[in-house]
Amino acid sequence: NDNAETLARAEAQFGVPAAMVVGIIGVETIYGKNMGNLRVLDSLATLAFDFPEAHPRAAERQRYFQGELEQFLVMMRNAGTPTTEPRGSYAGAMGLGQFMPSSWAQWAVDFDGDGRIDLFNSTADAIGSVANYFKAHGWVPGQPVLYPALFNTDSLNLPTLLAPDILPSFTPAQMAGLGVIPQDGMEHQGLLALIELRNGNAAPSYVVGTQNFYTITRYNWSSYYAMAVYDLGQEVLAARTGSTPAIAMPVTIPAPATPALSVPAPANAQ
Repeated sequence: NDNAETLARAEAQFGVPAAMVVGIIGVETIYGKNMGNLRVLDSLATLAFDFPEAHPRAAERQRYFQGELEQFLVMMRNAGTPTTEPRGSYAGAMGLGQFMPSSWAQWAVDFDGDGRIDLFNSTADAIGSVANYFKAHGWVPGQPVLYPALFNTDSLNLPTLLAPDILPSFTPAQMAGLGVIPQDGMEHQGLLALIELRNGNAAPSYVVGTQNFYTITRYNWSSYYAMAVYDLGQEVLAARTGSTPAIAMPVTIPAPATPALSVPAPANAQ
């Protein structure tokens, strides 16, 4: 409520619903309550030069963090800020929306108009920057994030549907032909993905994700993260408006119907 005007302005400018921005900042830092207390310089230097060798992509990740460290040092020099001052996450993410240095450089915006970008203290800058990040990563204004999944177990081809992972790859008609109908989504304009959410030893559950679901995962490459952001945003929106949260509950695949046993009629007694 305190930021309604700024959220509305960001939605109008970038096409990203306020609920999505609210979901991101809530999941990332509990609205600024936990922005991390580690020196960003220490986090980035550790990961840049002493990344765990056991990681399957250690060399790739080490190069990434070397680039982030370089970007951080350039940012601090340009801002005239001591490199030991900023605090953030164990990975070097900073501010209300937990931007990495390269994301700060590319997509952070001065949304309060004070002539500088401050994602630590300016709620407006954080809101505008998250919305701008989503726009830059393919957010489609007006498109749903997901649809409930309806299964046709007779034609279900789960391996084909799951092969692209969370990348939207199927038209609604193609998905229906493979045994999954996006509820209320057969007229959807664009491609869809079947999102599998594993539940430990229990059966996995599923939703149908759109391009906008995929865009949320560009912030954090996890379908669970995207579901958390979406659900939190919808809950806050519902609490603010007195409505019911527009949450599509993931569903499990129904068990195939068991055919009735055919019992032969008894032979007539001779």
